Amino acid sequence: MAPSVEIQSKYQIQNTHEKSQDAPVQQSVGKPTGHENTPEILDPVKINVAGSLPSWLGGVLYRTGPGKFNIPLGDNSMYHIQHPFDGLSLVHRFEFDGSSNTVTYNSRYTAKGVEKRIIERDNTLLFFGPDPCKTVFDKISSVFHHITGMGKIRDRQDNDPSSEIINVAVTPNYPIPRGERFEGLGSQGLVVKTDANMVQVLDEVTLEPKKIFTYTDFEPDIIGQLSAAHHQEDPATGETVNFVMEMGAMVQFHVFSVSPSGVTTKFEPIYQNLVDPDEKRSALKPAYVHSFSMTEKYIVVPNYPYWFSYGGLSTLWHGSIYESFFWDGTKPTLFHVLDRETKKHVATFQADAYFAFHTVGAWDEEDIDGDDVIVFDVCAYESADIIGASFGYGKKTGDGEAASTENGRKSRRGSAAGLENGRASRRGSAAGLENGRTSRRGSTVGMENGRWSRRGSAAGIKLAKMDEEKLSFLVAPPPTPRHPTFQDNMDDDEERPPVRPSEVRRYRLEGVNKVAYAQADESGAYTKYKRPHADYTVVAEDVELPRMDPRRTCKPYRYVYGVCDSEYGDSYANASSAGLITGLIKADTEAGPSASLKWDKPGCSCSEPIFIPDPESDVEDHGVILSIVNVKGEGTRKDSCFMLVLDAKDMSEIAKADIGEYNAATFHGSFRDAAGRNVAIN
Repeated sequence: MAPSVEIQSKYQIQNTHEKSQDAPVQQSVGKPTGHENTPEILDPVKINVAGSLPSWLGGVLYRTGPGKFNIPLGDNSMYHIQHPFDGLSLVHRFEFDGSSNTVTYNSRYTAKGVEKRIIERDNTLLFFGPDPCKTVFDKISSVFHHITGMGKIRDRQDNDPSSEIINVAVTPNYPIPRGERFEGLGSQGLVVKTDANMVQVLDEVTLEPKKIFTYTDFEPDIIGQLSAAHHQEDPATGETVNFVMEMGAMVQFHVFSVSPSGVTTKFEPIYQNLVDPDEKRSALKPAYVHSFSMTEKYIVVPNYPYWFSYGGLSTLWHGSIYESFFWDGTKPTLFHVLDRETKKHVATFQADAYFAFHTVGAWDEEDIDGDDVIVFDVCAYESADIIGASFGYGKKTGDGEAASTENGRKSRRGSAAGLENGRASRRGSAAGLENGRTSRRGSTVGMENGRWSRRGSAAGIKLAKMDEEKLSFLVAPPPTPRHPTFQDNMDDDEERPPVRPSEVRRYRLEGVNKVAYAQADESGAYTKYKRPHADYTVVAEDVELPRMDPRRTCKPYRYVYGVCDSEYGDSYANASSAGLITGLIKADTEAGPSASLKWDKPGCSCSEPIFIPDPESDVEDHGVILSIVNVKGEGTRKDSCFMLVLDAKDMSEIAKADIGEYNAATFHGSFRDAAGRNVAIN
């Protein structure tokens, strides 16, 4: 077990503004949420292993997630981060040696610069969840500083590579841009990614942050603010594929690939719905896209009807991504298809509205006419209500909402701004910057290398020429437009219907060649395949954070591993306030839900299971599952966590290694073998 570390919400750190390191915390900034800080363990330590690791298991598992939620400020108050996605980054490293049955562990906070920005009241911080500090004037000031200070972002990131929250997916051997700014980093390295267009490079052993770059550093024309936290990698060519989404008057998805030799290739931008060629109706809206699918022939980028309002400008007003989202379940989900050979956007398919974080496998087939068929699996939800439930991720079950007082004193700000029952208030505001609404007449808002694009000022307002005081004419703009879901139509005191856990849907995009021809035909004569609808079958139920045998990438597969509801607690899909516990599931996509196997224990909450194949076997489920398990303390027993090792064939426990007397919430992880080769990445 790692050394015991005292951890609590009210810990103190030394800074230039503190009067006394031991001074009690008197006030809160934001509502305490029940999320606790997880300690960093900088020096590698051997942790106790019970059971026997397979002798062939050798290599390093990296995991990343939120580590710090409660930040002591210089005036004896505590800043509480409101959403688990915003917890300051903590990266974990486990080195396995099956031959000696040992596991060595270390971890590091990788967003210490963000902690400094919070202490210094930096109002340009963007969070996923609500920012408890922002009044209306703070929001006005934030918009001003975002737009006038964009040029300083690169300098800040170069001076302090820990100055951003980047905590979603960690990947070894990821391509690094070339050039003078990146000298000494090599052509590949260990990186952490998020849903924004920024990537953090870490030392692969100490985990110390070394650099922050954007995908624009690969190619100047790859412009945009957002990206997928989960890239795709072609096992045959070694190409790394991802996209950047450019928000503004014209939304564009810029898909690109990077070869093992460092050559960057751009695809044709996705900027319209090819189902409807009408210029106004075909324009895309900026959707939240966390992952996408790829086969040997095609790339499929989903466009869910879960959008950023006002072209994304509302995020600058709120300082929050969550409060800027807009769900419209009356609109279809779009699947944009790109041909990997021609690099063209060749087709768009429509499907009924749904939302997803994660895709699973994808592959190519042919129909009886010899036309291409794309098959892909996705962990789907009926709506985006799961986002509201995400407030409970990583929170200890049974905590509920923490009281809004500390040491008998009320919070300065009270509850989180705009947050009602774990979801954004409909009364919240969006960024409307011209007479209470967003200007449509301004030129396109884009970002280049972290700066606003030279194409024009944001939303037609020349804020760069204004003093901060002159922004006082800006009042709270109208509410973010939203189509209400079933949860919004209920009073706060009513019991809300539960959000269903995700189901693994298998979509089939039929007749891709015919659809591409029909949608490219401008004569209007070839219309039969112009408006294709994608259907699906459910191949597994109650699977999230999915992983599969990485050797089946771009090929049909049978087994998918993930987290699932635990019989000992409420559904993870409804854990916005009470926290959650999750078990592990092995789903059989051929035999159906009745053939699923689970690992589920009282008081245990499991992280994403990572499948490591047995290198001496080609059988799909021959290997092990690695997962961090958090255990809630009871009575005199403290919270704890351990590394669980399961036989992937029957989900039986073969070993576990105690990590420490604390809980460690993580999102995603990757494994490389002892020779440094990627085995299972994310």
